[in-house]
Amino acid sequence: MKILKKSKILFLIGLFSVGVNAQQSPLYSQYIYNSSLINPAFMSMDEYSSVNVMYRYQWVGVPGAPKTGVVSFYTPVGGGKTSLGAIVSRDEIGVDSDTKINVLLSQNVRLGDNSFLALGFTTGIGVFKEDNNLLNNVDNDPRFNEPRNFTRGDIGFGINYFSDRFFAGFSIPSFSKIDVSSNNDFKLDSEKVMYFYTGYLFDLSGDLKFRPSVLLKKGNFDIQAEAQANFLIHDFFWIGAGWRQDESILFLTQFQLTPGLKFSYSYDYGQIGKLNRINSGSHEFSLSYRFSNREKIVRPSYF
Repeated sequence: MKILKKSKILFLIGLFSVGVNAQQSPLYSQYIYNSSLINPAFMSMDEYSSVNVMYRYQWVGVPGAPKTGVVSFYTPVGGGKTSLGAIVSRDEIGVDSDTKINVLLSQNVRLGDNSFLALGFTTGIGVFKEDNNLLNNVDNDPRFNEPRNFTRGDIGFGINYFSDRFFAGFSIPSFSKIDVSSNNDFKLDSEKVMYFYTGYLFDLSGDLKFRPSVLLKKGNFDIQAEAQANFLIHDFFWIGAGWRQDESILFLTQFQLTPGLKFSYSYDYGQIGKLNRINSGSHEFSLSYRFSNREKIVRPSYF
């Protein structure tokens, strides 16, 4: 078993965010490929059932750095006006882990010939664990003598307007709060995060499409902005780049391996000087499959 020294863990917690507030919520550079991770109403944009597996390894080379694994599924029901889904996720930071299971519901209504408004809800349960047995507590600090864990409920919502070319959404995917405190000199907490994102699809030529998008994130900090520019070549290969304010530059790609199967990869190059000197960036992988049926052939997914 890998043993992590207490001093390293405290150092990492200090790096993860300003003011020693733990990572607000999992980061997803590929949110544009599966926005149900941040907004349950996104499911209404897809008329097919879909399953997605994602893994993110953040700040490679930093002991105890965040790692996130997610399995998600959603499917339309009731003629396509309603969508149901589920997300199972696990986040690890140092000796802390957070495992959650959520179910999702989304309902959409037609506003025009080709425009829709969707409202989504999510609820679930999470288990937070702090495994202090992994620490080499040579100072016998009582704060780190025993493992700690607790279970909490969760609820969230999202709204999404979309057409075949444009989308705009707002969401608070989780209202749950983690607060692990000991006296006044050590505190690890996490608050709800709000997201707003929008994007548009342009046809540059018959075989080339351009999809710019913007994401605004608000949590225990000032609003953080993220922008991406992605190009689709021959309805087969996405390639793009992005920028996350005060944090990283992003590089993204996605391959349409079969009509239903996609593989995605993204790399984040850190901009923060202190972290940039001790890590080799962040990697994110995902594999998704959209199910066809006898009545429909799977069409390309642009959002």
